[in-house]
Parts: sequence; structure tokens; C-alpha cells
Amino acid sequence: IGLADPFALVLAISTQQAVHFLGMPESNDIVAELVIYLAKAPKSRAVDDAYAKAKDDVQNQRLDPIPLDIRNAPTQLMKNFGFGKGYKPYGKKDHRPKNLHERKYWREKQE
Repeated sequence: IGLADPFALVLAISTQQAVHFLGMPESNDIVAELVIYLAKAPKSRAVDDAYAKAKDDVQNQRLDPIPLDIRNAPTQLMKNFGFGKGYKPYGKKDHRPKNLHERKYWREKQE
């Protein structure tokens, strides 16, 4: 179902919690409602496909070292080496390795 209906995940977790709290067979109707909701919900594999593409690139592409400006710097020594220097958390910089800058992982609509 994925992002075609984001509420489906919320409902599934709520159902699991209800079953855990109430037990069975008291939760039969709750589970049945979830099953029907999920069966009727629109489906999307966009998240799965994007994750699979990104994972494949991580496993099969040459990856450049992590840039110093986005590395964590919990110690003064790391700061002295330039870790985290100039980091802007909400900038438009593409932090992926250069050979992956043109790769697109997310597609809004499935074909």
C-alpha cells in the first residue's frame, strides 16, 4: 500500500495494539475491519522501488568518502580535522557521492 494511503500503516499499528490489549477473540472485528480496509486501499510500490534502487547503488557503485562537512564531530580532535565545518542542515547541497548526483530514486507515480 505504501504512500498511496499512508493512514494504512497507522491503522495497522493501531489494530496490532488493540489485539495486544484486548486479545482474541475480542479483537476479531477489529482485525476484520483492517483486512477489508487494506484490501480496498490503493497500492503503491514507489517506496519499495526507491529503497531498492538506493540500496543497489550503495552495494554496487563506487562510493566516495563521506564529505568532511557532514561528518559528526563529537571531539575537539575531529573538529580540528574539519569534521562538520560549514555544515548547513537545511541547505540544497547534494551530499551523495558525485557519481550518484544524477540518480533519481523517488518517482511520484507508478506506471
